Amino acid sequence: QHYRSLSLWHDTLPEGDVLEPRASLPASSDFDIAIVGAGFTGLWTAYYLARHDPGLRIVIVEREVAGFGASGRNGAWCAPDLNISMDRLALLHGEDAARRMQQATYDDWDWQMSVNLGGMINGIQTFIPRMLKHGLGAHIVNTASMAGFLPLPGCAIYCTTKFAVRGLSECLQLDLAPQGIGVSVLCPGAVNTNI
Repeated sequence: QHYRSLSLWHDTLPEGDVLEPRASLPASSDFDIAIVGAGFTGLWTAYYLARHDPGLRIVIVEREVAGFGASGRNGAWCAPDLNISMDRLALLHGEDAARRMQQATYDDWDWQMSVNLGGMINGIQTFIPRMLKHGLGAHIVNTASMAGFLPLPGCAIYCTTKFAVRGLSECLQLDLAPQGIGVSVLCPGAVNTNI
């Protein structure tokens, strides 16, 4: 139940919905695509991949619960086209909440770095050795953001993490190409939602 207070997404779920981590996957499983992270980006990536090729066997791996990623927990507050002013935000949620959205602490930095970059590092450490071991070639798709190319006001932490993901991916592409492993970076832009 403690997950509800972490995310705007979770707050909008019907009261009866259970928010608990599920049991781990069996030790050995076969999938066409593994997506690490069931936040906004991971879920939408899986959705569009399945829509493009319904025959794909896709698994989404998340340590917590679906929607736990940074986008879900921060309510996309640093999107450059957020359709709300600080005055309106203060009116709706109070001045303290509005102020907190503009101020960042060490914990905020640690948290977003661990989710947006640490999750990528965990995936790399987990999957690249396996890809190299089977020796059949593979392809990694890391998700950054247009914020990995363009600095945005009020989004220093988020942009830092996405620039890092892009840089890491570009280096991996150079390092892994000789072993037949490709690396791409998916960089979605702003998305209108009903939030």
